[in-house]
Amino acid sequence: MELQICHVGDQNGAPLFSVVRSGDLKRTAPVSLPSPVSFPVGDGAERGLLPRLRWYLEGYLQAPFGAYRQSAQAVAETLQAWGGAVFDRLFVGQAQNWYQTARGQSFRDFRIKITSDSPEIMAWPWEALYSREDGYLALRFPVERQLSTALGDPPPLPESLPQDALRILYVIPRPDGTGNVGYRTLAKSLVGCIEEENLPVTVDVLRPPTFDRLRQVLGERPGYYHIVHFDGHGSYGDSAPGAGCYAAAEGRLAFENEEGRLEAIETTRLAQLLAQYRIPCMVLNACQSGMMDGQARDPFACVAAGLLRAGVYSVVAMGYSLYVSAAKEFVPAFYRKLFEKGSVSEAVRAGREEMYRQPQRSCVTGKLPLQDWVVPVLYRQMPESDARFPSLQPDCQGKEGGPALPQEADLGDYGFIGRDWELQQLERAMQRQPQAALLIHGQAGSGKTTLARGFLHWLRSTGGLQGRVFWFNFQEIHSAEYVVNELARELLGLSATAQPMERKLQALIQKLRREAHLLVWDNLESATGIPGTEVQPQLPQEDLELLAGLLKDLQDGNTKALLTSRKKETNWLSLLICFRVPLGGLEGEELWEYCNAVVRYLGLTLDRDNMTYRRILEKLCGNPLAIRAILLRLQDRTPEDLLRGLDRAFEGQEGDESTRRLQAAYAVFGESLKSRFLPVLQVTGLHEYYADADLVREMLAATEEPVPPEAAKSCFEILENAGFCTHVGGNVYRLHPALRGYLQQQLPAPKEMQEEFVSMMEKVSNTAMILPNYVSKKLYNINLINFYHARQLAESLEMNMGLMTLTRSLAYYAQESRQFSEANRLYQDLLGRREMQDDEERAMVYHQLGVIAQEQWNFESAKTWYEKSLEVYEENCNKLFTAYTYHQLGTIAQWQRNFVLAKKCYLKSLKIKIKYEDEEGIANTCDQLGVLAWEQQDFKLAKKWCEESLKIWKKHGDKRRTASTYHQLGVIAQEQQDFASAEEWYKNSLEIKEENDDEYGAAITYHQLGRIAEEQRDFQAAEGWYQKSLAIKEKQGNEHGAASTYHQLGVLAAKQRDVQSAAAHFLKAIEGFASTGDPYHLAITVCNYARLLHTASPSEREALRSRWEEQMPKEMTEYLTECLEEAWKNMEEDANDEE
Repeated sequence: MELQICHVGDQNGAPLFSVVRSGDLKRTAPVSLPSPVSFPVGDGAERGLLPRLRWYLEGYLQAPFGAYRQSAQAVAETLQAWGGAVFDRLFVGQAQNWYQTARGQSFRDFRIKITSDSPEIMAWPWEALYSREDGYLALRFPVERQLSTALGDPPPLPESLPQDALRILYVIPRPDGTGNVGYRTLAKSLVGCIEEENLPVTVDVLRPPTFDRLRQVLGERPGYYHIVHFDGHGSYGDSAPGAGCYAAAEGRLAFENEEGRLEAIETTRLAQLLAQYRIPCMVLNACQSGMMDGQARDPFACVAAGLLRAGVYSVVAMGYSLYVSAAKEFVPAFYRKLFEKGSVSEAVRAGREEMYRQPQRSCVTGKLPLQDWVVPVLYRQMPESDARFPSLQPDCQGKEGGPALPQEADLGDYGFIGRDWELQQLERAMQRQPQAALLIHGQAGSGKTTLARGFLHWLRSTGGLQGRVFWFNFQEIHSAEYVVNELARELLGLSATAQPMERKLQALIQKLRREAHLLVWDNLESATGIPGTEVQPQLPQEDLELLAGLLKDLQDGNTKALLTSRKKETNWLSLLICFRVPLGGLEGEELWEYCNAVVRYLGLTLDRDNMTYRRILEKLCGNPLAIRAILLRLQDRTPEDLLRGLDRAFEGQEGDESTRRLQAAYAVFGESLKSRFLPVLQVTGLHEYYADADLVREMLAATEEPVPPEAAKSCFEILENAGFCTHVGGNVYRLHPALRGYLQQQLPAPKEMQEEFVSMMEKVSNTAMILPNYVSKKLYNINLINFYHARQLAESLEMNMGLMTLTRSLAYYAQESRQFSEANRLYQDLLGRREMQDDEERAMVYHQLGVIAQEQWNFESAKTWYEKSLEVYEENCNKLFTAYTYHQLGTIAQWQRNFVLAKKCYLKSLKIKIKYEDEEGIANTCDQLGVLAWEQQDFKLAKKWCEESLKIWKKHGDKRRTASTYHQLGVIAQEQQDFASAEEWYKNSLEIKEENDDEYGAAITYHQLGRIAEEQRDFQAAEGWYQKSLAIKEKQGNEHGAASTYHQLGVLAAKQRDVQSAAAHFLKAIEGFASTGDPYHLAITVCNYARLLHTASPSEREALRSRWEEQMPKEMTEYLTECLEEAWKNMEEDANDEE
C-alpha cells in the first residue's frame, strides 16, 4: 500500500494537506499542519524549528560547548514533537484506518510519499514524522518525496541495462585538494562490502572527476550504469559554489576542472546529461543536494528535484550538510540493502536506521550524539517496480574481476588503512602529470610499499587498472638488464630477450607507450644506496642511466611507473622524469585507526585521552612500523614502561631521524629477544632479504652456539608479529630493511659466523646449479641476494673457493634467466681470477661465453669462444667436453645454413658421445641431426635420427624430451603429407604436455594440429586449434608465437575468401614480427598481404589499403610500405608475364 501526503493548496496563508491512497485515489479532507518554520523550540529561543534545525545539523558540532548542548537537545526533542503533531493531524478517521491496516500487515510493502510543487513545503523535515506507537516512520518503512508538478512519464530504461549485475559509476571530486573529507572515506566501505560478499557489482571511479569526463564515459558506455554516485560537495542558495551575488537560489555540485580546481555545475546541466543517457538512479553524497526553500525560483531548484525532471527515476540526496562520520554509517547500510532487495527506498530506510542506531559523530571534543538520520532524502517520481534493480546474492559469481595483481601486492595482516590524501595525489598524478614515474618517498617504516599495494588494490577495485602490473623489488635486483628482460619476456615474448639491448629497449618502449600497464619499482634506494647507512648501491651508474632513460621515453605514454624509496632520488631522476609524492607519518583518525588495528589482536582498545599513549605516538611520529613494534609489547608491558624504554633507547642512537626512530622502537621491542636469541639475530643480520630458519639453525649448529633447535623459528615468529619480517612459505622469511640495518649495526656477527654463512651459501649455490630448473629457480629466488652478499664476504675473508663457486653459480643463474650482460660480466670475472688455474674450468667458461654470444645471435663471437674452449679440451684430452663444443659449433653452422659443416660437427660430436656412452648427449645430437635432415628435405633420414633419440628419452623416462621428439616426428610426417601419422604424433606429444601443464609446448602443438586440419581443408577445426594456441601465447606474452598463429589465421581466412578477416590477422602478425625483429617471417606476411591486394576487387582493395595505412606501426610505416609495394609490383609483373 502507498499513502500520499499531498499538498493541495493554501487557506489564509496556511498550507493544506490530504492523505491519498494511491491504489484507488481515495482521499481525506484537507487539514492544515503546523509549519516547522514557526514551530517553537523548547529552549525559549525566538526562531522556530526549521532555522534552528539547520544550525543543529550543520553548526552545533563545530562548537558543542556550554549552553549549546542544551540547545541541541531542545532542537532534537522539538523535531520529534513536530513530527508527532503532524502525524496526529494527518492520520485521523479514514487515514488512520488505512495506516492501521498497514500496521496490521507489519508495514509490508508499505510506503508514505510526500507530494508538492512548493519549494517551501518540500523543505520541511518530513522524514521526522513520528507515531507514539511506532516511533519515527522513516525508520520503519520508506518515506519519500515526489513533485506534484506533471512531468510526464520518464523515458524507458535502456534495454541493454544489465539485469544480472549492478554497475555503479562513482564520482569523487575534491577540487583544490579539499581535505575535510577523505578521498576514499565512503567509497572504500562500498568496495569492501562488494569484495567481502563476492557480489556481482562493478564500481568504476570516474577518472578524472570532471563534468566533461562524465559526459565522455556515459557516451562510451550507454545503457551500462544503474547508478551514478556523486561523493563530493554541493550547495544550495547564494552560497553555492560559483554563485554570483544576485543569483537566485539553485543547487550546484562541485566537480573538478582539468587542472583539479573547482567547477560548479548547475542542476540544469547535470540533468540534461543524465536525461540523455537515461540513468535510473543517482546517489548524491553532496551537502544540501536535496535542500529546497522558499527562495527557489521553481520546485526543481535543488539538485535532486531537477534530476527528477530530467527523467532519473530515483534520486538519493542530502537535505543538509552531512558529517563524514554519518555518511560512513549511511553508505554501507544503503548499498547492503540495495544489493539484497534491489529497492532504493528500502535501501534509504536501512541507511537512516543505521545512522539512528549509531548516532555518535566526530567533533572537536571527541564524539557526541546527533539525530542526523533525517538528512538523507529520497526523491522518486515513478513506481519503484519500473526501475527495480537486480537482487544480488552473496554467492553469485558474476562479478567482473580486474587484472590480476602480483603476489607482492598482498596487503598483509592489517590491510590498507588511511593515506587518503596521498592516494588522491597518486590518482591525480596518474591522470594529469606528463611524467611516467611517480615516486613515493619517505622514511624507513613509513609505509611506502603498503601505500603502493593499497593503491593497486584501489585501482583494481574501481576500474582503474587497464593493463598488467609488473612488480620489481630492487632489494633483489643487481642488473637493469633483469628489469628489461622480465618486461620483454612478458610483453614481447621469450625470443625478444636475446635481442641487443638497444633494439630490445626500443621495441619495449613502443609497447609500453601504446598499452596502459603499471610498473612498480619498490625499495629503489637499494639501487642507489644511502650514504652513511647499511644500504649500499646495487646498480652501477650505467644501469641507473638506462633505467632513467626508459622512464624518460615513457613520458606522455599510457604506461606509468610507481616508485618507492627512502630518498627523493634527485641525483638521477630529474623533475622532468619523476613526479614526487612525500609520505610522512600517520595522523589524526588514520593514526588511531591503525593503532587500534594493531592492538585489537591483544584484545585492547587505546584510550585517546591517555597522555602516555599520546607521548609514545608523538615520539614515533606516526611511523607505522615503529608503532607496531612498540604497541605489541603492551601484551606484557605497561604504557609507562614502554615510554621510559623509548626515552632510554633514543639516547646515543646514530643515523638519520627515521633510522633512530626505528632502532629505538626495535631496541624496546627486542630487549627480551637479545637475551634469548642473540646468535639467531647475529646470523639473521648476515642475510640481505630472505632468511631460511632451517639454514640459520644449521649454521648455528656448525658454530656450536648453544641455541635450542627451534630457536630460529621461534625468533622469526616473534619478529613477524612485530612486522619486522614476513613469512613467505616453508621456513622462509622476508626481512624488513629496517631489521637488517639494525642487526648489522647493533648486533654484528663475529668472523666465525661470517665464514659459516659463506660456506652455507656456497653449498646452497652449488646445489642450485645441479638441480632441475623448476627446483633451482626457487632456490635462486630466495637466496640470490644472499649469494651476492656472501660473494662479497668471501672476497673480504679471502675464502677463495667459496668466491669461485658463488661467482660460477651467479653466472649460471644470470645465463639461465637471460641476463646475458650480467652473466658475461661474472664469467669474465672468473677468467680474471688468479685462482682460475684449472684449464678445464677455464674451457668451461669459454664454452658458456660462446653459448651467451650464440643466444644473442652473435655467431662469430660465439664461434671464437667455442674454438678457444675446444683448443683447451683437446690439449687436455677431455673428449666428452670436446663433443659438447662440436655440437654447439654444429648448431651455429645450421643457423647459418651451412648444412655440410653442421653435419660434420654433429657427427664428430656423436662419435665421441657413443664412445663414452653419454646417452643423453647422444639423444641431443640425434635430435639435431633429425632437424638438420628435415631442413634438407631428407625426411626418411630425419625420422631415423628422431627415432634413435626417442628410444633414449623413453629409456631415461624423460617425458619432456619425449614429447618434444614426438612433436618433431609429427612435423616430419606432415611434410610428407602423411597427415594421419602426423596427427597421431602430435596428439602423443600433446598428451604429455597437457599432463605436465606445459602450456608453452602445448601451444606449439595446437598450432601444428591447426596446420594439419587446414591442409585437409577442415577449416573449422583448424581455426579451433589456432585459437587454442593463440590464447596461450597471448596469455604468456609470447608475441612472436602469437604472430605466427595470426599469420596462419590470415592464410585460413584468405582460403575462405574472407578478405577483411584475413587482412586483420595479417596486420596483427606484421605488428608482432616487426616488434620481435623477425625479418624473414615479416617479409612472408607482407607478401601475403600483397597477394590479398592483388586478388581483391577494386572496392576491397581500397579498404585494404586504408586499413594498412591506419594500422601499420608508425615507426616502420615507410619501410613496410616499400616492401608491400615491391611485392605488389612483382605480382603484377608475374601476372603480365603469364598473359
